[in-house]
Amino acid sequence: MISLAYELARKAIKISEKPVLEKKSEADCKRVRFLTPEEEARLRAAIRSNPLWAHHEPELDLALNTGLRRGSMYLDFVWENVDMANRTARIPRTKNGDPVTIPLNDRALRTLAIFRARGEGAGRVVRNIAGETLNVTAHWFVSAVQAAGITDFRWHDLRHTFASRLRQAGCPSETSPSSSDTGASR
Repeated sequence: MISLAYELARKAIKISEKPVLEKKSEADCKRVRFLTPEEEARLRAAIRSNPLWAHHEPELDLALNTGLRRGSMYLDFVWENVDMANRTARIPRTKNGDPVTIPLNDRALRTLAIFRARGEGAGRVVRNIAGETLNVTAHWFVSAVQAAGITDFRWHDLRHTFASRLRQAGCPSETSPSSSDTGASR
């Protein structure tokens, strides 16, 4: 913002120079944190141990196996864009404004079967055990992470976990969730 203000001032009132601003590289600005297998086991144990959280475990599974952003998963992921036979799902417009096709692995398909049983198979996919659609708050997640003794971990880090696991499995980076097409191993 400061750089833009100086640039506009330079054009408007013809200032000759602007102060030197150190530009951080993109790598400095990105936080990368992913869930280790041990942390995942602790998180799942914490979720399963609390009756208020236990029915949310499929949400964790879907996030870990699709790499979807929280908003896309809770709001934009609808049954009309899920093709179980071809093992794909489509988000017509992501945060970046681009459509994305998501390959669905076996775990994602099993998770989708849980959500289908919770609703009528139309509209939003992610639903609670009463069949009601859920919002993006994922209120249970922060408490479950704390109960599992996991530090410095946010919902978005599940995307990093998904991408890291793809890379560790030998998938090329083009299939990571940061690209225009999100992939998942089958």
